[in-house]
Amino acid sequence: MGQTKHKKTGKKQLTLKEQAAAIVRVAKLSFQTAPGAVLFKLVGAVVGAVVPLMTAYFAALTTTSLVDAYGGNELARRAVLWYVIATAFLGLFSLVWQSIDQYIQASMRYRVESKVADQMYEQFLGLDFWRYDDKATADLYEKAQRFVQFFAWVFDRLSAIISQLIAMFAGVGALFFFNSWLALAVLVAIVPGVNLQFKLSRAQIAHWNNNVDARRTKSMIEWSLLQPDKITELRLYGMVRHLLDMRMSMRDKDEKVCIDFERHFMSKRLMADVLQAAAEVGSLIWVTLEIIAGRQAVGQFVYVQQIVSRAMG
Repeated sequence: MGQTKHKKTGKKQLTLKEQAAAIVRVAKLSFQTAPGAVLFKLVGAVVGAVVPLMTAYFAALTTTSLVDAYGGNELARRAVLWYVIATAFLGLFSLVWQSIDQYIQASMRYRVESKVADQMYEQFLGLDFWRYDDKATADLYEKAQRFVQFFAWVFDRLSAIISQLIAMFAGVGALFFFNSWLALAVLVAIVPGVNLQFKLSRAQIAHWNNNVDARRTKSMIEWSLLQPDKITELRLYGMVRHLLDMRMSMRDKDEKVCIDFERHFMSKRLMADVLQAAAEVGSLIWVTLEIIAGRQAVGQFVYVQQIVSRAMG
């Protein structure tokens, strides 16, 4: 029950329960190593999603108040200054937060990578001697090295994904209170693109895991061809051309297939993009007609445009 066999390659795959447990262990390790940084990144995910929505809200109020002030409304003239100050303050807050985030990211990267690397080396150097000649161990070690190198970057990307998800749901929620049908149309337009990106990511991950040998062979060939003490012998036995052809074959097997993935999904992605663009244009046409009819304030155009764009981002 713990693991299942892949139908084509025979490789073991983690179940969803095991994947979730692994993610929890990684999150726990990150929190134990740098609790302040992890909490800051989680708060940053919320801030990165909410602040742009608040900025759009105040920008909409500013636009509406400007129109009213131009028409001679004294209350609007005073209010517009406060809206401008609030919008500027949010912009300053975002800049300050980004500066702090860069430092936190660098600090967390060092602390977490150091902790994970130390644990990895200690465990690897304590294995049974026969495992150092085992291919599965070598593959696992290569994955562990890649994990250590990209752990902090992946953690940062995960926080960005969380921020984008919060922004999407917050944007759709804000549109729901504004107009439920408009929110539903935007949500329907978003789903195909998210689904396609998920499938593409899964295909790329599977391809990466199934081509460890090709990348290792390519790296060994490249290393051998750049060693001065080996070039003479390789040329003497006529092996250079053969190795170059093998290198190109391994490169195409690994890198060219990734491009083929993009080509395979390109038409579907274009359809998803067209659907999103149609939903965005439709929402702008709707709010424009509402403003012309006098049922919505002028600033609502800015609000809808920013919210829809943010949700689809």
